[in-house]
Amino acid sequence: VTVDGVVKIDIAGARTEFYEYPAAKPQVEESTLKQDLFRRDFTVNAMALSLNYETKGLLIDYYNGREDLYHKKIRVLHTLSFVEDPTRILRALRFAGRYGFTIDDETAELARKAVADGALQKLSRRRLWHEIYLILQESNAYDMLEAAADYGIWKYLFPHAPFQPHLEEEFEMIPRYMAFFGNMVRKPNICLLRFLLIVFPMEREDLEEFFEDVQLQRSFREAAIMLQNVFYRND
Repeated sequence: VTVDGVVKIDIAGARTEFYEYPAAKPQVEESTLKQDLFRRDFTVNAMALSLNYETKGLLIDYYNGREDLYHKKIRVLHTLSFVEDPTRILRALRFAGRYGFTIDDETAELARKAVADGALQKLSRRRLWHEIYLILQESNAYDMLEAAADYGIWKYLFPHAPFQPHLEEEFEMIPRYMAFFGNMVRKPNICLLRFLLIVFPMEREDLEEFFEDVQLQRSFREAAIMLQNVFYRND
């Protein structure tokens, strides 16, 4: 990572992790490099380069991540990956959408099965919201949200605001909304405006419950309430 022209490097030893129960925070222990890479989310993120003098630059790829990268495939490393950490499902959709990758058929099947088996019920709305928040910052956020709805994820975060296909058109119109939102929201950004379009139809009681569950940041909370107040006052 480069910060103000200075290269900063994080160094950590090889680790492995295990989950006491599905969706729990992992317990971490020291391990071999192969075990460390095996705990990654997808094969394309499970490669390493040797820094040893004798083998400097050697690609270490135990799980065929290079081949998946070449074929633009998102693939998990083991069958319990989404059970252990269901947020990886949303991450897979985000990576696929951002880089133009496709999700491997077996990986997609495992993701859908994890959702159908209730893996997301073990996650807090706060953790789900964090993943959606990251998606809202992407250039093609609508496609990712649509995929999340298709996988059955949307209802766990917004049970009172079903996914609406018309969001695609509204997302595209955001530049035209800038002046309107700018009168209410200090320094509106595209992530916030997309969020407002999603939650605007929600009943106030459901909206307050959402705020509490995800511990929503103050600027988003105030903007959502202000938008509803302005609309209903002028309705």
